[in-house]
Amino acid sequence: MQVPKQTDRPRIFLSRAQLRANRAAGVKRCTCCKETKPFAEFSRSKSRSDGLDAKCKKCHRDYASSPTRRIAERERSARRRGDNREKMNADARRRYNPEKEKARKKRRRNADPEAFLAPQRKWQRRNRDQANKASREAKRRARAVSREKDREYARRNKEKIREKNRRYQIRNAERIKAKAREYTRAHRGQVNARTAQRTAARLRATPPWADMKAIEVFYIEAARLTQDTGIPHEVDHYYPLQGKTSCGLHVPWNLKIATRTANRRKGNKMPEEYFRAAA
Repeated sequence: MQVPKQTDRPRIFLSRAQLRANRAAGVKRCTCCKETKPFAEFSRSKSRSDGLDAKCKKCHRDYASSPTRRIAERERSARRRGDNREKMNADARRRYNPEKEKARKKRRRNADPEAFLAPQRKWQRRNRDQANKASREAKRRARAVSREKDREYARRNKEKIREKNRRYQIRNAERIKAKAREYTRAHRGQVNARTAQRTAARLRATPPWADMKAIEVFYIEAARLTQDTGIPHEVDHYYPLQGKTSCGLHVPWNLKIATRTANRRKGNKMPEEYFRAAA
């Protein structure tokens, strides 16, 4: 209902005698709809001589629900926010309490989960592409944070993780061997390719003048230590044959005997990189 402007309404005045008669009868004439109604149909107003508002409650409700009024209110609110944005943001930040806001949302969610999630689901249906993009970004950020936490935990607990892995390997030695054999049978081509690559790298790293007898001594000693101690020992290249930045030679002074665990842990790292990470 569109309420006519004040200037479009006919101005009807009541005499003092009529006003006194209406008050005595407990009725009043609405200045908007021009109907005479009981006092109960009017709101209280201390600024009026009779203590009642000039408009009846129905006219106030019609005006409040009218499209013209809603549009005017939105425009007025937008202008007010635009003119006082910094002040309103400062007031909102000052009043904001994270704990209270969290408790309020929790109460709303527990009271009616469907009503709590309805606006979010409605927005997601209308903005499917934007919602999917936001979801992917949130998952990417969560994965990055999780990876960083894992790396930080690993840096702080190196010995704890090593001990845990060692206990797991001892408890599940047969299971690990069975899985390794199963992988080898299922991926024979990949295993053969890595073996051939390692063999080719060793051949390329062995110069013609290398002392093969001295090299053989290292392998014999590693086999003896394995048999005597029961701990697998291997021959490690101090500078790896397939390093990322440089490659060592398969010569006696680049060899050392290490346990299998230490050799696997070092991998293809350069000695400076390995010992700096282990420090």
